[in-house]
Amino acid sequence: LNASPNVPDNSVDVPNTSATVPGDAVDVPNTSATVHGEP
Repeated sequence: LNASPNVPDNSVDVPNTSATVPGDAVDVPNTSATVHGEP
């Protein structure tokens, strides 16, 4: 029975990883600003 409560705990870590994904998307537009700076 103790093993069952541990399963839902791991599920909470999954949504936290998703929050990191949108953060990378913000870095993409920042790179575009550098391209305009070169020309």
